[in-house]
Amino acid sequence: MKNASFVVEFITHCLANSTGPNGERDVFQRDANDDLVFQQSAWYSAFAQSIDLAHVKGIKASDINMNLSVQADTEVYERRYQGDKFRTHEAIMPGSRVKFEAVVADHVTESNLTQILNNMGKFTGFSPYGHKLGNGKFNLVSVVIAPSEGQLSDEQRGNI
Repeated sequence: MKNASFVVEFITHCLANSTGPNGERDVFQRDANDDLVFQQSAWYSAFAQSIDLAHVKGIKASDINMNLSVQADTEVYERRYQGDKFRTHEAIMPGSRVKFEAVVADHVTESNLTQILNNMGKFTGFSPYGHKLGNGKFNLVSVVIAPSEGQLSDEQRGNI
């Protein structure tokens, strides 16, 4: 397994979908450090769809395991539907840059992950509320995959 990270810039709202404790606006789940928590099942679904769209062979969604906690600023967003109705969500706003971390299987390359994430950003999106309404679309800013320990020289392994 190799460490990976990528930065995205959201172009549509990434909306929370968990109702607050008193029935108030939809909020993100949070960890003990108050970081946002995204469920692995949501990542798995988004990666599975994006891998299929990108026609990447030899990689499956389970080859990419996301760190579920992420630091991101949020704001309140009123999602309008059926004319004058609206639902209030906590949201990562368009223009926000967010860094995500993962571990990927040794055979996943930066090129593969870039292709998959570009398709996710354009077509699938990533948002706990769901992507079918255009939520969570993004532009990919950067992708970095560290070499696996098996790919390091003896000198490099000694410096870890």
